[in-house]
Amino acid sequence: EHISLLSALELPFFVVISKCELAAGAARDLIATLHHLLATANKKPLLITDENLARNCVAPQKLIIDSIDDTKEQVDVESEIIPVFPVSCVRGNGLSALHAYLLALRPPQGQATHRPDDETCEFQIDEIFHVGDNSGPVVGGLLAKGQLYEGDSVIIDGSFTRSRVRSIHRNRAPCGSVRAGQKNKNLLQDIKVAEECLTKDMNDIESNIFEDNDENNEQIDETKADDCICNDKVILEDPNNPRGCIYFQASVQVLRHSTVIYPGFQCTVHVGNVRQTAIIEGIMSLHNVLRADETASVLFRFVRCPEYLVRGRRLLFTAGLGTRGIGGSLKYPLCT
Repeated sequence: EHISLLSALELPFFVVISKCELAAGAARDLIATLHHLLATANKKPLLITDENLARNCVAPQKLIIDSIDDTKEQVDVESEIIPVFPVSCVRGNGLSALHAYLLALRPPQGQATHRPDDETCEFQIDEIFHVGDNSGPVVGGLLAKGQLYEGDSVIIDGSFTRSRVRSIHRNRAPCGSVRAGQKNKNLLQDIKVAEECLTKDMNDIESNIFEDNDENNEQIDETKADDCICNDKVILEDPNNPRGCIYFQASVQVLRHSTVIYPGFQCTVHVGNVRQTAIIEGIMSLHNVLRADETASVLFRFVRCPEYLVRGRRLLFTAGLGTRGIGGSLKYPLCT
């Protein structure tokens, strides 16, 4: 499951086999098992036993293959090498090679995306509480992007009602502003408006978020509507008509499942701070089913209420203790 998770997230990794003094001959069998597990992800394990070989693993992959295996005439250059270090913390065997490999690692060379200072603010709310009787609601969470200053006018996910930030605190100390990646707590103005927006009515859905065109639906008495205070809200500063979505599509990989997943399967979806039950409405595969270690594009539908989702976010869906799946990126939040 861990290897499948790393492969789905496309994260580089290496393997360390510990306690080799207890079973010295089991390393080869374990590498053979790893070779079978990594073959589906186009990866190949390589046993590292000395420091020079460990340093060469950090070099470009083509040079590694040419220097390691000169006997093979045809080598699959596209496969990725996964270093495997057999170590013993009792005798110290293999620790020098692992130490040399860690010292030779270089930071990733990916292109850093420059984010302008005037980027749209997005604050993901994780908790809601009050301090005193006369103060407004205090929301705590993570600033996903942009900058947030005291006095800024923001709109809150749900009915997308406007409010204003009265104060910002980080680590129990007041601060005038926060940047993307920082966690903080904000005190909001307009107590009544903010309270109503932070409260999701399960039956009263605004027309700019979701519109149900089914004429056969029964009319529900609004006095009996159940309200729920939810922490998966998002504070936005987006003037471009933000909207929530009920349906969304993502490319997912099933990490673990005992049977077959069909349309209609119910699971819990996690996208950032959004956590809600969703139903799989469609599976874009050959037989419209999903099994373990399979990947397909899936259409989800939220069960309770619309959510504000950002395209490109990773998602995780679970069902009980036996089902795990991960989405590489969120493709299409479908707003209606």
